[in-house]
Amino acid sequence: MVKRFLAFIVMTILILSLLMTGCSKPNTSSSSNKGNTSNEPNTPKQENVTLRFAWWGGEARHKATMDAIKEFEKKYPYIKVQAEYSGWDGYFDKLTTQLAGGTAPDVTQISVTNIGQFVARKQVVSLQKYIDDKIIDISQVPISMLDVGKYNNELYSIPTGISSPILYYNKDVFKKYGVQEPTNDWTWDDFLAAAKKITESARAEGNKNLWGTAPFMWGGMDIDFQLPLYERGGKMWNQDLTKVAFNSPEGLEVFNFDKQLQKEGISTPIEVSAGDPPGTDDFIVGNAAMILAVSAKVYNYEANVKFDFGMVRRPTGPKIKVYEVAPTMLYAITKDSKHPKEAAMLINYIINDMEAGKILQLQRGLPINKEILDALYPTMSAKAKEMVDVIKATESAHSDVKWEPSVATGEAIEDVYDQEWEAMMFGKKTPEKALADWADQSNKILDEFYKSIN
Repeated sequence: MVKRFLAFIVMTILILSLLMTGCSKPNTSSSSNKGNTSNEPNTPKQENVTLRFAWWGGEARHKATMDAIKEFEKKYPYIKVQAEYSGWDGYFDKLTTQLAGGTAPDVTQISVTNIGQFVARKQVVSLQKYIDDKIIDISQVPISMLDVGKYNNELYSIPTGISSPILYYNKDVFKKYGVQEPTNDWTWDDFLAAAKKITESARAEGNKNLWGTAPFMWGGMDIDFQLPLYERGGKMWNQDLTKVAFNSPEGLEVFNFDKQLQKEGISTPIEVSAGDPPGTDDFIVGNAAMILAVSAKVYNYEANVKFDFGMVRRPTGPKIKVYEVAPTMLYAITKDSKHPKEAAMLINYIINDMEAGKILQLQRGLPINKEILDALYPTMSAKAKEMVDVIKATESAHSDVKWEPSVATGEAIEDVYDQEWEAMMFGKKTPEKALADWADQSNKILDEFYKSIN
């Protein structure tokens, strides 16, 4: 009995020893565990993700964006980005078709004038969750920049870059005729006085091909109409963005002001402006001593004008001080994205990563991130630095008006604005008729849009 008992004890010890050996953990420092940052063998492997990213632009923008994407993929090896880029023409037709068919890219570049359309159709998603979860960092983004993409207190887009209206002026002309150069504190009265004196001085010496200013046709609807409307106390849209509000006494004042420049002969005649060679304007060809245009124009002028030029922020008044620093374009995540978190990571990388900022440079306007802009500033040309200084002066100025978000059909309404403004300037319609027709067509466009989504 004793022998049997001892044999039982020995067998039991052997069995327990074997069981313990089989259940022991593997060596966590082995090569099979490399890359597991948690050092836990049971941590699930990161799932590979493919994102599609669409944008429009020229070759320089395409190349810079592709280079930034490569760096993003190095930083996040489990995320691959498929680029879908093209020129401006046809970009939104393709995107609209994709959204209707459920095949839209994850991240898309969107225009300021049509973000409202995609929000109204619920085709882009709110970014608030990704901001709250610290995936998208907006701490370095000027708060005013975010209003354009905000609807019902929800943020649906992130600006890609900064732009601002700038008054460019021909320093040589101002010096020649003894006219004091513009400053950042100019009012519209100062502007008119200078334009008139330059035009009169040119005529006095027999120069019939120089005017004090170009007509207001180079900035777009926001610069050429919306800002001066705000300066007079007007509004673009009703409260719920379903009707226009610009067919008002304030709106008529804006149209009459544009026409006044032509009647007094101090702006380049519209017939002359319309005949400018492609890729140029009245300022480049030397017909206008001043021109109001977007800040990105500085590169075109730097490369093409034959005279020294300066720049200041847009004049303001007559009733309200209004200064605009606006997004150049926007990034959004579409409803079709299967990986919205990773899409948010891509947006955050593009706008906030210093390496990405150095690659992208100014391809989508001045970097929206202040720290990146400050890092790039020393590398800029003298004229580009001057442009940045003007934008910073504009940004720091107090504006008495909060910018309205764009209506759902902003792009189509701007197209009609261009047509009606030209009809007025060519004398085919009175300012009253042109403004009323623009308003009527715009309301029809809005009505048809909302009928289509209800």
